Amino acid sequence: MLLKQYIKEVFTIKDLAPKNLEQARIRAVQLRISGYTLAETSAQTGLSVPTITKVFKVFESGGWAAIKPAPRGRKAGEGSGLSAEQQQRLREGLLQPPLTGLWSREAVAKEAERLFSVQISERAVSRLLQEWHLDCPALKVPKPKGVRNPAARWYRQDYEPLLEWAERHQASLLLANCQPARRSPDTFQFYLQTSLRKQLWLESSHWPTENWLVEVMERSLAEQKMPLALCLMGLDLRRASQFKAWLDQHKTQINLIAVPPEVELCSS
Repeated sequence: MLLKQYIKEVFTIKDLAPKNLEQARIRAVQLRISGYTLAETSAQTGLSVPTITKVFKVFESGGWAAIKPAPRGRKAGEGSGLSAEQQQRLREGLLQPPLTGLWSREAVAKEAERLFSVQISERAVSRLLQEWHLDCPALKVPKPKGVRNPAARWYRQDYEPLLEWAERHQASLLLANCQPARRSPDTFQFYLQTSLRKQLWLESSHWPTENWLVEVMERSLAEQKMPLALCLMGLDLRRASQFKAWLDQHKTQINLIAVPPEVELCSS
């Protein structure tokens, strides 16, 4: 019975948020100073007797500040197995395209193994990308309300035919966005999202040029190994004659529509 009660108390206190945990520890010290027994203090705070004893000893040696709970969880990048210098080198390497295809979490993990002979998990990569501001928001194309507004007309005249083309050609449907990278306003990030919400990207240290967009498309075709149906946000391609010429030459492999500036599609 005592063991069950102890286990219940331990799991209860682990579930407390740090702020509530700190309040429980402060209350426990106050009760002990006021002469309450360990059992009475445990009943009022939910803390186990061993925890109360430990907290009170810490209070006696370090005061109120010493009983604050330590921050939970890992900071971004921690647990990756990479030193700060290795993380910096890996981050700088992502400014250049990979040997083939586009960057992805798997590709970053393989690059770390190639550079440092260290295997890191995709979860660790996700923490690093978050710290480096390379994590991308999920994209979606909601069906607009109404029939006469610009968004509804674009959806009916451009996006629905793209979906039909993708089904007819058994193509991979990708949502894409090009925007200034959050790391630096001088750096641009082109990222794509697959139907399974896998994210692929490349960075550019300059304003996206038509030659660079062609490279992104060629790498995307090599990555997916199948026809592509792309819906692109963030770039106005109406004057991109060179890029349009390249698309015309590859119209059996890739069908790209751009979201016009007057149509706003928010990320999910």
